[in-house]
Amino acid sequence: MVYRTTNPKSPSFERYDKVIEYGEKIEPDFITDPWAFFEEIGEKPFPDYSIDRIDNSRGYVRGNIRWADAKTQYFNRNIIKRTEAETQLIDLATKASSKEELLSLLETQLDDTTFHSLSLP
Repeated sequence: MVYRTTNPKSPSFERYDKVIEYGEKIEPDFITDPWAFFEEIGEKPFPDYSIDRIDNSRGYVRGNIRWADAKTQYFNRNIIKRTEAETQLIDLATKASSKEELLSLLETQLDDTTFHSLSLP
């Protein structure tokens, strides 16, 4: 994370320069004090999780980082453009462990307007 956002020799460096719309690419404390980073994000919950930025137009800063699995990170890519309703649906889908649980979450957490604005096949 530090290497790809701060080192011009990193293949990802230019991409972070273009993607970050405002603010820092990385919280300065996270570079100088690993404990500041650890206090923000906590221990890695599962071996297959990695660091994810919640809003990809922002950097690795407080309030914008989390541990996430590959499925969550896949749906959080910049190349996928979504409506707010679709974003809510994807968030619910990543929380659900079964079709039944997803249907239950849809019934309890989406209002009728949001649900009907989804363009489902």
